[in-house]
Amino acid sequence: MITFFTIPKPFEGHIGTIQRNALASWTSVDPAGQVLVLGDETGAADAAAEIGAEHVPELPRHEHGTPLLDGAFRIAAGRRRNELLCYVNTDILFPRSLADAARAAASLQRPFLVIGECWNVRVDDRVDPDAIDWPALLRRARKRGADAIDYFVYTPELYDDIPPFSVGRPAFDNWLVWKARDDGAAVVDATHRLTSHGLVPNPLGYRHAGETVRRAWAKLGYAIGLRCS
Repeated sequence: MITFFTIPKPFEGHIGTIQRNALASWTSVDPAGQVLVLGDETGAADAAAEIGAEHVPELPRHEHGTPLLDGAFRIAAGRRRNELLCYVNTDILFPRSLADAARAAASLQRPFLVIGECWNVRVDDRVDPDAIDWPALLRRARKRGADAIDYFVYTPELYDDIPPFSVGRPAFDNWLVWKARDDGAAVVDATHRLTSHGLVPNPLGYRHAGETVRRAWAKLGYAIGLRCS
């Protein structure tokens, strides 16, 4: 159902543990899932092999060596075995309910993007993705904020013309949301509006002012090239 792809940091120390936990959790989301680990950072090949993921060392970079987002999306599109793609930061643990969110969005039968607000929580040791106590994690977690978007589940027809954003630079995530909206795709907020009763449109109002700001900032940045450096 989902092909996950990511661009990790070196698998060293605590960040190495975090990233290995994240990769393992993705494999538990979908039995037919595919995980692509992009780039040649230290330990990437071994971490991919641990969970049966595919390691793709070749990754386009700009002149200073920073990976380029458009190249990563092209690689994922060319190697995917599933009908959906998910670009995600390598420090994100996913529950199995992500697959339910993706299936609910797919029922719309139109291009879509699923995003959601993430939570920060410290995890020091390796975890079994099939035995994570999610309520316990959430009790000591805090929201990252609506302007921090760390995963994007989307249909392949989106994002065939991404500018050469440098990975890790500010606000490319906001551009991805704006682009999906501008192309007429359904943008689903999995955190707040994907309910047990199905998909509920996000009402406009002061609680969603942050989205309006993000979209405006993304459009401005795309126009003047702020996010390509």
